[in-house]
Amino acid sequence: MILFGYLKLNTRIFYLLVPILCLAMHSCIKKEVSNPKIQDSLRAFIDQYVDYSADSIDITKRDSISRIILSLPNSKINRELTKDFIFKTKCEKEVADYFLKCSLEDKDSLGVGNAYFYIGDYYLRKQMHDSAYSYFLQAENAFDLIKDSINLSKTLLQKAVVLSKNGVFSEAEKQVLHSLNYNTSETPIYHKQMQFMIIGDVFSGLGMLDDATYFYSQALDMLNYDELKSVSSPGINNLKIVYLTSSLGNIYIEQEKYDQADALFNKIIEKYIDRKNLNSERYYAYVAISLANLKMKQHDLPKVYSLLEEAVNIGKKNKNRIIIHSAQLSLVEYYYLNGQKELAGPLLDTINTEVKEVGDFKSQLKALELYLAYAGGDSSKYFEDYIEIGKLFKGETNLVKNNFIRIKAETAKLLKLNRQLSDKNKLLTVIGACLFVIICSILVIYLYRSKMKEVRLIKMFQRDTEQYYNSVINIQNYLNLVKDRERSSMAKELNDGVLNRLFATRFSLIQLGEKEIESKKSILIDEILEVERYIRDISHTIVNEQAIEIQGFEQLIRELVLVYSKESTIKFKVEIDPLLDIENLSHQKKINIYRSIQEMLQNVLIHSKCSICTIYFGHKTPSLLELKIVDNGKGFDSRVTKKGTGLLNIKERIELINGKVFIISKIGGGTTFLFVIPIS
Repeated sequence: MILFGYLKLNTRIFYLLVPILCLAMHSCIKKEVSNPKIQDSLRAFIDQYVDYSADSIDITKRDSISRIILSLPNSKINRELTKDFIFKTKCEKEVADYFLKCSLEDKDSLGVGNAYFYIGDYYLRKQMHDSAYSYFLQAENAFDLIKDSINLSKTLLQKAVVLSKNGVFSEAEKQVLHSLNYNTSETPIYHKQMQFMIIGDVFSGLGMLDDATYFYSQALDMLNYDELKSVSSPGINNLKIVYLTSSLGNIYIEQEKYDQADALFNKIIEKYIDRKNLNSERYYAYVAISLANLKMKQHDLPKVYSLLEEAVNIGKKNKNRIIIHSAQLSLVEYYYLNGQKELAGPLLDTINTEVKEVGDFKSQLKALELYLAYAGGDSSKYFEDYIEIGKLFKGETNLVKNNFIRIKAETAKLLKLNRQLSDKNKLLTVIGACLFVIICSILVIYLYRSKMKEVRLIKMFQRDTEQYYNSVINIQNYLNLVKDRERSSMAKELNDGVLNRLFATRFSLIQLGEKEIESKKSILIDEILEVERYIRDISHTIVNEQAIEIQGFEQLIRELVLVYSKESTIKFKVEIDPLLDIENLSHQKKINIYRSIQEMLQNVLIHSKCSICTIYFGHKTPSLLELKIVDNGKGFDSRVTKKGTGLLNIKERIELINGKVFIISKIGGGTTFLFVIPIS
């Protein structure tokens, strides 16, 4: 039975620990669901895709592959595929968002940094510079945490690009220098080439034209390195050549080196422009505007109109507002130089209205310069507007700078808040795990103690049962001994008394003659009557002794009470309802009731100071036994008195047989202990 109890306990603990084991296994096992064929197909598409030459069919395929990428399960291999796909295809933002989500789920710090970088790069391509700058800041923080100098340098360079495009050249210069500080021997050549190109942009914006020329030339020379050619497509290299060469041409225009600028622009158009490619066509539009402006400075007007008309058409085709307005402003100047004021005036008014609506201060200044130079009439109004717009443009530059500073501060604050939340989440996780372990430990201890209590009660019951039956055996042995002694005594009495007298009477009868029979008759009859009385007395003695033999549980109770009565002056009484048959109680109930009465009588003897104590057995209901132990002693306050070991043992015994214990007592009013026990 004890073994069964332990098995039951172990089963409970097993069921308790199953959820814990499941959680541990779930957190430790990473389910790598992958299809090598799909991965190989995706890798093949990524390797052959060239963003520079992608047409509408390629873009449609790219978008279809994007949907497959979004359905891939989160694994290290799939995240690497996703990263390469974003880098090569310049796909939509949702793929980068998915990459960020997967990296965060798997706590992939490098993946998180790359995801932030690609989202920033997406916003930069869409000319949403505030969002781009914010994500580059987050990428910078992610790479800084893992001390990834190469990616840090790349991210700082992109921040410089954003700042440079918004005219914040001094801050862009700081970011480029910071990027250069992270360069190592492992820094890729294409990254160094980009650094030189951006430094050229910064110096050009700051008016440091000679320095800008140097860095543009260095960046241009790097494009001829075999190492760079091996990692960049010819089309991309051509675009970089176009950008750098046209930037040098614009510097030459500012330096009034017109022949050198003209040679560079024509070289670009002849060798590097691919009019069939959309990207190359957009670059051509900027080159055409620069070349047209150069021709007007050289007073070489015949080709100007065709160049600018092409640029306007390309701008409209690509919905590029900057190209359209730049080309149209140059076209206005061409009309004035060519004596076509009737065309120049309305077009200039239209452009001025449009650039005012979009808040393009730079184009507004160019329009006002044209008004002042060619419109004539009341130029004071245009001059005042020019001064006002100039202030606004300067203020816009400062505003843009302040805006990026604000974005930086807000991003830093957001990152700090995210770190704090992450730390709190970790702390809450640790606290939750500790609480879970503590609760489980308490539950295990409770179950263990409950089982130990049950085992202890079972052992106590077994011990009491053994003692009970030992007592019964001892009593039976004692009774048998008494019976044997009594039988020996009766045998002796019969032998010495009855048999001897009968023998003497029989012998006397044999010796008597016929004449003596009458005279001795009365004596012999008296002798036989005496033997008869003697036998009757012995018979009565045997009957009385049988009456006092132990009859069962009731007599054990009465003998127990008799023992305590002899030990004290208290008058103990036992009352049993005649309709109640306590002999039919189970052995377990008898033993626990007997031991409980024994414990209670001991308490009455020691503590109650009573003169009368009554033990009453009766029916509470047809199915419930009522046992009362009532004394007229000093009593106690049952609400405040702590239960001692004796009372706790009694309570445990009665509960073991599904009974209840009630204590009714008050100071000076005696005490009643009421036990209610199921009969069956």
